[in-house]
Order: sequence, then C-alpha cells, then structure tokens
Amino acid sequence: MPTCLPQEDKSPARRARRLKRRQAKVRYNYEHVAGLGISHDVPIDHAPSWAWWKKVLATAELLVGNLKALSVREGTTPNPTLERMSAITSLRVTVEEDGVDDRIEVEPDHEDDHLLDRPPQGFFPRRDEAQQSAAQQSAAQASEPVERVGLFGQGARATRRQTRHEAGQRVASLLGTPWQKVISDLSDQAAVGVISGRATSLDELRRLFVSVPCPGQREGVLQDNEFAWLRLAGPNPMVIRKATALPDAFEGQASLLNKKAAQLGESIEDALREGRLYVCDYRSLEAMPSGTFPLPKFVPAPIALFVVREGNKLPRPVAIQVEQRAGAPAFGPRDGWAWNLAKLAVQVADGNLHEAVAHLGDTHLVIEPFAVATERHLSVDHPLYKLLRPHFEGTIFINNSAHSALIAPGGTVDRLMSGTIEASRAAAAQAVTGTPFSERALPVALAKRGVNDLPEFPYRDDALLLWDALHAWVTSYVRLYYSNDAAIAADAELLEWARELGSKFGGRVAGFGIPRVKTRGNLIQTLTTILFTASAQHAAVNFPQYPVMSEAANFPLALYAPPATNLRATEADFLNALPTLEQALIQLNLGYLLGNVHHTALGEYEEGWFEDPRVAPLLKAHQTKLRAVGRTIDSRNRQRRRQYPYLHPSQVPMSINI
Repeated sequence: MPTCLPQEDKSPARRARRLKRRQAKVRYNYEHVAGLGISHDVPIDHAPSWAWWKKVLATAELLVGNLKALSVREGTTPNPTLERMSAITSLRVTVEEDGVDDRIEVEPDHEDDHLLDRPPQGFFPRRDEAQQSAAQQSAAQASEPVERVGLFGQGARATRRQTRHEAGQRVASLLGTPWQKVISDLSDQAAVGVISGRATSLDELRRLFVSVPCPGQREGVLQDNEFAWLRLAGPNPMVIRKATALPDAFEGQASLLNKKAAQLGESIEDALREGRLYVCDYRSLEAMPSGTFPLPKFVPAPIALFVVREGNKLPRPVAIQVEQRAGAPAFGPRDGWAWNLAKLAVQVADGNLHEAVAHLGDTHLVIEPFAVATERHLSVDHPLYKLLRPHFEGTIFINNSAHSALIAPGGTVDRLMSGTIEASRAAAAQAVTGTPFSERALPVALAKRGVNDLPEFPYRDDALLLWDALHAWVTSYVRLYYSNDAAIAADAELLEWARELGSKFGGRVAGFGIPRVKTRGNLIQTLTTILFTASAQHAAVNFPQYPVMSEAANFPLALYAPPATNLRATEADFLNALPTLEQALIQLNLGYLLGNVHHTALGEYEEGWFEDPRVAPLLKAHQTKLRAVGRTIDSRNRQRRRQYPYLHPSQVPMSINI
C-alpha cells in the first residue's frame, strides 16, 4: 500500500484489522521497571540484525583479548565465562565469511491478512547462489511470506525471515548464555578472578588496559581545567546550571566560600551578581542508600561552584562541599589532597546520576513507550510510522537486555554503582515520570538551566546544530502530509497514538497527550524531540563511556571510603577511595563495550525505506544539512582544548541500539 494518512486510505477496514492484530502482539508491561510503560517482550522485528551483532562481536573480541592478556600477566586462571567467550572469534569469522545480507527482499503486497498471524522469519547469510536459493526455498516451504517493513519491521512482504531471531539464538548458543546476558556477562562475569587487590598507584589502574588502548582522557580529578571541561563535554553535561542564588547547602558558609574564591582572585558575590556563577548540585543523591554488592560503597551528594572569569572560556572550580547539610566542610583548589578527594566525590556523583538518570532514564526509558505506541497505533503505511520506526531500531531489545541482566539485582550496574540497584532503578523511573515531555525539547531544557550564555559549552553548541537539522527535516516532512491543522484532527491513528502515550493504561509519558500533536507546530516539536532524544541525546551520554568513563582512575562509579571532611587527607586516602582492581576492570569492560558500538548513522535511512517519491528531495536536503553540521563540528574541534566527537553526525546512530 502507498504511504498515506488513514483518512486517505482506500481500504480503511483492512488497515484497521491489521492494526488490531498488531495491538494484540505488542503490549505494555508495568512490572519490568518501577511501573513504567515499556514493552512486555521483544517483538521479533525489533531483534537486532546481524550487522549489529557483528559490531558487538568485533568489540567483544578485543575485550576478551585484553582480559586474557591481563590474566596471563597476572598469572591467574581464566574463569569458565571467559573461556566460553573465546567462541566469539569463531562466530565472528563465520559470520564474516558467510557475508551476511541484512537487506530485505520485498514483493508486492497482497490481501492475505491471515498471514500476519504466522511466525516471522528473517534473513539468510549470503553464500553462493545455489546455497542461498536452497535456503530460500526451504524457508518458503516452512512458512508463507508475511508483511514486513524493509530492514526495520513490518510493511512490505518478504520471503526471507527469522534471521534476527536466529542471530540472537546463535550467539547465545555459542557463548553459553542467554542473549539478554551477553553484554552483562562480557563486562562482568568474564572479568571475575582475573585480577585482585587494590591499586597502590593511579598507573596500576591504567595498566588494566593491556591490549586495548587506554583512552588518555585522564586527570579529570587531578587537573582543575580537565575537571571543569568534563562538566561541559563529558558524559553528563546536563547537570551544570547558572546559580541565581547561593544554594541552601552553603547556608552560613559565605565567609569560607569567599576565602576559597579569593585565593584564586575571584569573588562569589561578584560572580553571582554578574551572572558568572554556575553550580553542579547532586542533592538528588542525598537520600540514595549505599550499595553493598559485592563490597560496601558510599554515595556522595556534593555541590560544586564554578566561576566564569571574563576573557576565559572555561569555568573555574572554586569550591566543593562534599555534603548537602549546612555547615559541612567545603574545600577549594588550594587544599591539596582534600580538594582532589572533593573532586573525586563529584566525579562519582556525576557518574551515578549519569548512568541512572541522564542515560538510562532520560533516553532509553523515555523512548521505549514511543516505540511500543508506534507499533500499536500507526499503520505501517502511515507517514509518521515511516519517519519514526528507524529511530526505534534495537531499542526494545537493548532495554530488555538491560532490565533482564545489566540493571538486575546482582548485575553489572549493581556491582559498580555507589547506590543499591533498587535505588538506581528508582532514580531512572523518577527521571522519566518527573519531567514533563515539553521540557525535554533541547532549547527548552537549556534555557531552563540558564546555560545559553556559557562562553564555551561543546555539548550545547553541537547539540543545537543537530536539533536544528532534525527540526528542519521534521518540518518539511510533516508539511508534506499535513496541509493544515484540520488534517491532524482527522488523523484518528495519530490522535489515538498520542492519547495512549499519556494514559496510565498506555505509555505513561509525563505531560503527554493529544495537545502535544494537535497543531502542526506542536507535532513538529514533539517529533523533533523524539528523534533528537533517540539519536543525538543518547549519543552524547552513551559514547563517552569508553573514552572518559572506562578508566576508574579518572571517573570511578563508586566511592569505597567516605568523602574527606578535613584538610589532613593524603594520596593514600585518595587511592583507598578508588575501586578495587577487579571492580575497575569490570568498569573498563562495560565502558569499552557500550562506548564502542556505533550501529547506523543519523540521516542514513535504508535505501527505498521512503516509498513516496516526494520524500526524496526532502531527505536529500536533510543529509546535505547534516554534512554541513559535520564540517562545522570538525572546524570547532580544531579550536577546542580537546575534541568533542560525540555529536558529529557520522558518530550519532539513528536509534538507541546499545
């Protein structure tokens, strides 16, 4: 069927029957993650492709090599999980030799609605023509073709089926672990017993990188400029905000803060009055209970002040209070190891808020209900299904893998983070439910934090370029199909999509409902927010996990001693607060895996995905704009103190698929 709005479909009854069948197959679950509306399971068309598995396997192979090299160096015996992971090499080689074809061969659509009830199949590896023909004939005998949509899901009819499902089964079979646990086992269980003890120097932690490169973005704790840079271009640039008043936690501390600032030639009062005072406040972590798996940890809830000096691009850290209570100790850059320990507390707090809120909550879990509702309420022939579906590829699968293993009790996140896993999951859920959807639009979020006048803010500057590019693409696309607001009011599928997303019986998206799509302007803002969150925002918080967060000497995810409260702190106290070598190794593994798999690129839709020829010039204009964005970011990176590569369009996947 041609792409069209439901009011223009010449076979409305047929369209409605198909939607009804899909609604029976794709449904919400409110028990997986603290009452959030996410998918009950992984629909087969949302399983990852062979192309995705190949990238994961190639990354995992390097990681396994590093673990084995480290085990040899330490003289330890590889554990059974690590030994099983050796099969990755043979699996990757087999896949590459087969020359897997992830494209779908489509045939003209037919009226066989009953075929939708048959189990979907997938793709076959490309062998020689005779073998491939035999494989296709075998599949044809096993099952009739069903409705599919190109690479991503349902829509056109295809004769090759089940490969996505088979890919996961094959990986799980060879590696001896359920597919949901592959990433968790690689990052966690494979490292257990490889190394033990505590580091006696920062270099000892960096020597965990044996055959994989140490990222080199280090000294975020020891160097004040690097510490400040990470608030603007690190994994969590969503915390810093302009201070309009001295935070309550500093009540009674004005004299001490002024003394710390004066040592640097700064004035807290002047900076506040002139709009040059910025704050990173981790108050939300204050009530988080400390985790004890696999050993006791501490949750810091610090608050840090930064001053922007006229003529300087980079904010300067001037004071950190390691507790939220009034009168708690505050430290400044002249306080030696006590200052370094205070910055360490900020790094740990930032990492915990990053993983639970900025990463898991504000991207993965925010987007999933949109993927579910799109499958349930937008026909595969709906123009907005065509626009949205590629931006959901792999999201339900990777989220299912996370809540089944990665963020499960006793899983990798439970092992690494400061707080209990229950508290981390609750923080993620609160991030989803506590922010109205309208405030997730990038320009709104930046203005609310008062950071538009920061002299240099790589995340803000590059993110706005991508927001503008996506906004222009969405605007042209929406106007192609909706000539006015009345066309939206007549679109029953879109209105039901919006209604269910905001319903407590549906997606439970805070602040969502029909008003979010009632006019063309609102619809454009809504769709831009979805596309941006699923692509650029996730890239900004996910891909620093290797270059910034995989090195525990630079960015630990937990404190193993209470934050320092006096000036007598030493380097030994600093090292004692860092993770054990085994914990640091697991953090390395997780960051390396999650930060190295780039699958798809922004603007690169599957060839032939948009069947409407009128879309072609609009997409070409979008791709041209993205290339211009890339050139601008390249130019900026040549001028910056360090490159900020995470929002370059070539490095931004279309969807949350890792």
